[in-house]
Amino acid sequence: WEVCLALAVHVMTGALYYSPVMMSRPFFRLQFGDADYKPVPDVGAFVATLLGAALYVPVFLFFLDVAHATTIPDALLWAAIFAIFDAGINAPHVWYEKRPVGIYHIHTAYHALSLSLIALSYALTH
Repeated sequence: WEVCLALAVHVMTGALYYSPVMMSRPFFRLQFGDADYKPVPDVGAFVATLLGAALYVPVFLFFLDVAHATTIPDALLWAAIFAIFDAGINAPHVWYEKRPVGIYHIHTAYHALSLSLIALSYALTH
C-alpha cells in the first residue's frame, strides 16, 4: 500500500503542479511560446509518465527504508538528496534536447516537491 500511496501523491502533485492554477502557463510559454497553448492529450506520454513513476517512486521508498528515515527531518533530508541526484540526471535534457533552462527548473521543482511530499507521508506512516 505504501507504493500505491506514494504513486498517488506523485501523480496528484503533478496534476496540480502542471495545472493552469500553478505552472502550466509558464511551462507552455517556455516550450511553445504561448502561455495559452492547448495541448492535444497524448496517451503515450501519459503512459510513459506513469511507467516512469512506477519505477522511480519505489526506488525512492527503498532508499527511505534502507536509511530508516522514519522522522520528518530524516525523510526530508533524503528527499533533498534524491532531488539533487534527480536534477543532475535531468540536466542533460537542456543541452541535448535544446530545451529552455526554465523548463528544467519547473520540472526539477516538481520532482523536489513530489519527493518531499512522499517523504513526509512516509515519515508520518512509520
